[in-house]
Amino acid sequence: MVGMGGNGPRIFDFTSSAVEPTAESATKVTPVTSVHRPSKTLTDRLGATDTAEGVYVIVRVDVTNIGYEARTLSATDQFLVDDSGQRFGTSSATSSLAGAETIFLEKINPGHTVRDAPLLFDVPAGTTIASIELHNSLSSTGVKVRLS
Repeated sequence: MVGMGGNGPRIFDFTSSAVEPTAESATKVTPVTSVHRPSKTLTDRLGATDTAEGVYVIVRVDVTNIGYEARTLSATDQFLVDDSGQRFGTSSATSSLAGAETIFLEKINPGHTVRDAPLLFDVPAGTTIASIELHNSLSSTGVKVRLS
């Protein structure tokens, strides 16, 4: 998640939340709270149906502001990565998801955590998702979280 303005290179922490353990990640802490099954359509917060070019994948993450001032989250600069290393950016339809209208508009005070922030991706049908690459700023190196 990107914060606007400057608080240093690490504003948001993607590694301090609870994990839904899998056999391979049960001992690791991860920011990913859920990955929804791919779907051709989704119903937005207003009840309209959106159709993906491929399929929609929603990844929900917990994010903590570890900076020194209130910051606003952005869904940009987050990438879903397939098993061949190809990266997919978030869909512009992310803002249409229920809860996104407040999560991505309200400032998060230092030390506070946003839970289950939705990130929506439109990927080709049949894509095998391997990981998500999360960034806290445009210039951050990010953190890669394995999803398989």
